[in-house]
Amino acid sequence: MINENIKQIALDEMISLVPLCSHYNPKKVVVVGKPSENIVNILKSQKVDTFYCEDITKCEINDVDVVINLDSKIDSFYMAHLNKVLNSTGIIATISENFDDNEAKLKADLLLLGESFWIAMPYSFCGMTAICASKKYHPVSDVILQRSDLLDGMKYYNSDFHKCSFTYPTYIHKGLTNFARR
Repeated sequence: MINENIKQIALDEMISLVPLCSHYNPKKVVVVGKPSENIVNILKSQKVDTFYCEDITKCEINDVDVVINLDSKIDSFYMAHLNKVLNSTGIIATISENFDDNEAKLKADLLLLGESFWIAMPYSFCGMTAICASKKYHPVSDVILQRSDLLDGMKYYNSDFHKCSFTYPTYIHKGLTNFARR
């Protein structure tokens, strides 16, 4: 059983650092939902302009490089607002469902994100699943090692785990064929 404190640290680090370390030069980040103090500190350490919105429909920031979606369910309404916020190289990281727990929801999220993004890939950590969707950068091939390898104070995230969190057993990999955009 995973300690709840470690699970929260894993969520904070993976939901924020996977997109930040995949984008070549992130400058503006929007966090949708209520961030933990750890996420706030991670974003401060990355020296990006960070904006916090409880709801993406009320977000008036645009030309954003990274959106971190903490608790909003994505649907077509959410996507319309997301597309207004993100720029042409934007990345979103959002929580989804584990394949084994709710395969239909994960597939639906991947299909919805795949309509607007070149890449939409699930990644797993500490029993949780998130999706990284990108308009330009590949979250595995384009990891910025100069940034991810030099992070200080992380308890869960590292560049090797960043890459391997996108790796799945064959039955999941096959099950997500035609849903995940790799």
